[in-house]
Amino acid sequence: MKRFSFLFFFIISFFVSNSQIQVGAKAGYNLSSFYTPIASNFYSYSSLSNFNAGIVVAIPLSTALFVQIESVYSGQGAHVDLSGVTGEYSSQYLNFPIMLKYVSPIHLYAEAGLQVGFLLGSRLSEEGFPTANIKSQTNSSGYSWTFGIGCNLPKNFGLDIRYNLALTETPKDGSNAYNDASIKNNVFQVGITYMIPNLFPAGIN
Repeated sequence: MKRFSFLFFFIISFFVSNSQIQVGAKAGYNLSSFYTPIASNFYSYSSLSNFNAGIVVAIPLSTALFVQIESVYSGQGAHVDLSGVTGEYSSQYLNFPIMLKYVSPIHLYAEAGLQVGFLLGSRLSEEGFPTANIKSQTNSSGYSWTFGIGCNLPKNFGLDIRYNLALTETPKDGSNAYNDASIKNNVFQVGITYMIPNLFPAGIN
C-alpha cells in the first residue's frame, strides 16, 4: 500500500506540473453488503451503513472528458444473522478509484473505472461474544469495478451516486471468521464533492 500511495502522489504531482487540473474533497454515505452465490438456511447478510471521505483530482482530457483519480477512506462490511445470533462485519479500506468521467453540456456526468482498495482494519462483533479482530483473516487488498452518475452544482459542488462491484473475495482462503469463502463486498455510495476553484489555473511550469 505504501508503494501504491507513493505512486499515486507521484502521478498527481506530475499532472499538477503539466496541466490545468482540478483538486477537491469528497464525503458521503456508504451502504455496503456481502454477496455470496450460495444461499444458506443457517445465516443471512443484510446491508451496513457507514461513510466515505477523501480527496479528488480531475485531469482534463478535453472540455468534456476527464480522468478522475481519488484517494478515499471507506467504511464497509455487512450485518449477519447466524441462526438467530446477530452480528456485524466492519472493515475499513483506503481505496484508489481511477475513473473516466464524461460531463455533458447540461452538467450531468457519467463515470466508470477500476478501484483498488487496501485493508486498514476489520472486526467481527456478534451478540453475546467479544469483538474479534479479523484483519488477519481478511484479504489485504481487492479490486472493484466502479461506475456512477452525478451532476455539477453551483459553487463548485457536485452530487454523485456510485456503485462499487467487487471483483475479489473478502475472506482469505481458510478463514473461519466468515461463513462463506466466496463472499464479495459491494458498496452503494451517495456523495458530495467540492472542487477548489482556480487552485492551479494555468499549471505550474
